[in-house]
Amino acid sequence: MRVDLHRVPFSRRGSYFALSRRDATAERPGGLYLRTVRGHAGVRELLLIELLVDGQPVQETAELHPESLALTGAAGARVELAFDDDGSVVATGHGAALRLTGLISNPYDHVVPNGTDSARYIACGAGLDLTITRHAGAFDVDRVWNGSRHTRIAFVARPAADGPFVIRIGGTRHPDPAGGLFATVKAGARADFAAWRAATPEVPDRYHDAAQLADYVTWSSVVAPAGLLRRPTMLMSKNGMTNVWSWDHCFNAMALAADAPAAIDQFLTVFDQQRDDGALPDYVNDAHAAWSFVKPPVHGWALSWLLDHADVSRQQVEACYEPLRRWTRWWLTARDPHGDGVPHYEHGNDSGWDNSTAFRDGVPFQSPDLPAYLVLQLDCLARLARLLGRDDEADRWTADADAMLDRLMRGCFADGRFGVRRADTGELYHPDTLLRFMPLVLGERLPRPVADSVVGELVTAGYLTGHGLATELPTSPCYEADGYWRGPIWAPSTLIVVDGLRRAGHAPLAAEIARRFCDMVAGSDMAENYDARTGRGLRDSAYTWTASVFLVLAAHYL
Repeated sequence: MRVDLHRVPFSRRGSYFALSRRDATAERPGGLYLRTVRGHAGVRELLLIELLVDGQPVQETAELHPESLALTGAAGARVELAFDDDGSVVATGHGAALRLTGLISNPYDHVVPNGTDSARYIACGAGLDLTITRHAGAFDVDRVWNGSRHTRIAFVARPAADGPFVIRIGGTRHPDPAGGLFATVKAGARADFAAWRAATPEVPDRYHDAAQLADYVTWSSVVAPAGLLRRPTMLMSKNGMTNVWSWDHCFNAMALAADAPAAIDQFLTVFDQQRDDGALPDYVNDAHAAWSFVKPPVHGWALSWLLDHADVSRQQVEACYEPLRRWTRWWLTARDPHGDGVPHYEHGNDSGWDNSTAFRDGVPFQSPDLPAYLVLQLDCLARLARLLGRDDEADRWTADADAMLDRLMRGCFADGRFGVRRADTGELYHPDTLLRFMPLVLGERLPRPVADSVVGELVTAGYLTGHGLATELPTSPCYEADGYWRGPIWAPSTLIVVDGLRRAGHAPLAAEIARRFCDMVAGSDMAENYDARTGRGLRDSAYTWTASVFLVLAAHYL
């Protein structure tokens, strides 16, 4: 698998560690680093990884496979690293030594040797106590104490005359398995990735390589239950976006539909932090939940999709019903201070479209996507209630959904277009943002003349580029090629529109948008978003909802 470690980290399902190349900064040299993705870490980079030949660092070439990372240098120098199922890293090598240099980011960072076979690196800046253990070969600790603190901390593993070195970074020492520690760990990682791939969607052959990368990005971005994360949870990335935002997880759940328990885990992981009043955090990680914002209620739409594509059990339906009910009621009460039945966003971050031109003129604002999502969420609650035999509740949810649809049409649709309404003045306006078209998610719920009118504007206005749907009209004076939600193509907005178009009777257009998006991703990487004109990947380059949406579109919408 050809990847650039600057862009795609090496990790494994369950681990809170990742290996990435980093450019030099004032605080650190450039190179390959072992990093932590723990939520409490003030510093991510822990150990600089170098190959040594005759005591000197040598240039190495990296070859990444899902199960291992091989580093090769001149004259037969080779070191290989793999992640064990406890999240630790096992390394082996011959023809070269491996040096791990601590990035001392805190005056209290220090090292404690444990005999001749192991040492503890207490990285206070990262909040970690890391044990490094020798299993074979030679092992030295290189440390300098200046009278009050360590100014140098390094660990060096060297092959012995009769074989390679083997060390473990993190975790605890276990008896070496009969087949050899590294070989066993590598085989276990290979089998784990194969099991993950078996549960991901099959895609057309032309997307084989991109699908392998998408599978790797999603698999390797999962962390084990810890702290606030009560179940295996897919982070948005193990690059910089090391959290779970409260709508991203829905798209990741959809890509796991073939494994219903895994899909429901991803769906519910944020609901595990639901507040008593029903609100969800903006994001969560193992150490922290943020409450300054929320994210849009796409959860009913996503769960309805899962009910159509996954073998969801009655027990799982029961687990989802009450949290979804409370989340919906929160929107209907906490975000409708005017009592007009149309909730509003207090800030752009609440919409998920952080800097969209929809709210360029001020907040709070009534955006047409929000009541559209709530219509589908109320419909989903009705469906769940019927599956649970609660027909009276189902009837009430359906009536609420019908009423919300009516309020959406009366409040946000005029002259054949959806618009955004200022919550304070009531003014309806039509910014050049794709956000106005998100009510297409309603699909068959939209009257056909309305859907046709909205689709007509979408196509003729020029939102669809050669690569997909720009989030800001490319001819808009507010368009920015790398403007986050003011231009670039994003995975979630693409899937929402594509799914709605197909259900609204515009299947050929839906398939064409899906194809352009998948072709763009296959020619780039799993980027956070893409330049709408060139298709170039932007921002975080190993983003899970992009990988998940690519798999869903390629498998179900072409």
